[in-house]
Amino acid sequence: MNLQEFLDKLTPEDRQIVIDHFVRNMLGQPQDASIVIRRTAKISTLGTEAEMLQEISQAFNIPVEQLGNQQVKEKLSEIRNQFERSEALITDYKAFLLKNKAKEDKYEEAYDMGKFLISIEGEYHLEIPESTSSIPDFIATDGIKRIGIEHTRLINHESKMLVKETQKILKKAEQQLLAHNNKLNQLINISINYSKLNLDGKNIAAERFSIQEKDTIAAVIATYIKSLLTGDPSISKPEFIENISVSDRSEHPLNINLNEHYLAKSDFENLFAKTVKAKEEKYHSYINNRSLDELWLLIVASGVSSASSYILESETAGNKLISQFDLIILFDNFSHEYINVYQKP
Repeated sequence: MNLQEFLDKLTPEDRQIVIDHFVRNMLGQPQDASIVIRRTAKISTLGTEAEMLQEISQAFNIPVEQLGNQQVKEKLSEIRNQFERSEALITDYKAFLLKNKAKEDKYEEAYDMGKFLISIEGEYHLEIPESTSSIPDFIATDGIKRIGIEHTRLINHESKMLVKETQKILKKAEQQLLAHNNKLNQLINISINYSKLNLDGKNIAAERFSIQEKDTIAAVIATYIKSLLTGDPSISKPEFIENISVSDRSEHPLNINLNEHYLAKSDFENLFAKTVKAKEEKYHSYINNRSLDELWLLIVASGVSSASSYILESETAGNKLISQFDLIILFDNFSHEYINVYQKP
């Protein structure tokens, strides 16, 4: 793959990072941080280990011989164990959210909190607040201390919007296919080349598509997937589809999953500083009228999202940091790794 082909697959922001990195190296000004490329896919867990490796091979277009011994079953067992522990910790809190008809982002925060609390030392449980708008976001207790935890995420909104818009198109393609055949239950991974996802002179990375335009693109995707499922060779693969894989082993009805292909960004000092500053300005509202022993700020990054794809660096984030919070934590909700970037003396 040449440089231009690689750049075409990236979001505009990621593309600029690679170009800047490349130019600096050409000028003899190499950066300390390396560029880390991440790719995501969804696989079925119903098959044997060999079958799952074959699905990974197809989803990422990598020869299965290069995958080596990944110990997939062992890793899945570890993930299931973490999930079960996290779910047990937030079960009552999720019931509270459901009862109060909370928005989806409140559930996402709860999942982050469950993953975080099982990853640190101590046995914690979450108190049920008076309302979904209570502040700070969470109160955790280990039976000795009551700790307020304010939750926030490191988010690149440009990447988030691009992925969200693309996922909406894939969901429409799903619906169109199921409308013709509600028996479909395949798991389909699809990689999109954003630079080639165009319609009537518009590009999805540069402009928002209308509902009608999304329907049109979805129909193109649905038609091609139908041709794959029926073995019809007359339909060519759309130019904007980089790679596609189909698995008949699926735990769900038809599911078209977007494979993300993005950079894990290590230079996040400015975004981190802005995130902390915004929370510092609201500090007194978090502790108002609450008998808290400590107040923590939890900043979450995710290893499986282009919108939150930051490499955690304690040296950068904690440089000359002064805070009113007792503790500031950087947490990767995929790997369960965390860094205490600030602790009050």
